[in-house]
Amino acid sequence: MQRVHLTVGIAQLPTSSSIAVNLDRLLDSLRGSLAGDMIVTPEGSLTGYLEDDGLGELARQTPEQVDRALDVIAREVDRIGVHVWVGACRYAAGDWWNMAYGLSPGGERHEYRKANLATAERELFRAGDELPTFAVAQATVGVQICRELRFPEQWSGWLSLEPSCSCT
Repeated sequence: MQRVHLTVGIAQLPTSSSIAVNLDRLLDSLRGSLAGDMIVTPEGSLTGYLEDDGLGELARQTPEQVDRALDVIAREVDRIGVHVWVGACRYAAGDWWNMAYGLSPGGERHEYRKANLATAERELFRAGDELPTFAVAQATVGVQICRELRFPEQWSGWLSLEPSCSCT
């Protein structure tokens, strides 16, 4: 088994309902990252998240705005050589989804749709129906968004995977 060193950074940043503002904050959070690092951002870090009245400003965002912002992040990811997981709420295929996008150098992209929704989310978002793993930075990673940590059955299957590396 080959030993791989992987540095994972958590970009804890405030989010607003403005994709442009959040995009600037996300790009700023990548400064100082080194090639090969993996940076993880919060739920809704690109688009913002639910408001007290439900979707609020999210309802005004278009899938094209999200895609354009992801393209900007992807170019920066490629330039720096980092791997990034970005949280976004978006409208796609006739439903709202709470998602995480994995962006890697060379244009590789991954999508995860939150499967275990919080009570407040169930009225507004459709739940994902897959718990995929992704090959990223010579490691196999699974994604959980926010409170999914409370569902051990979701990540216990990942622990039984044959490790492709030992990350320290």
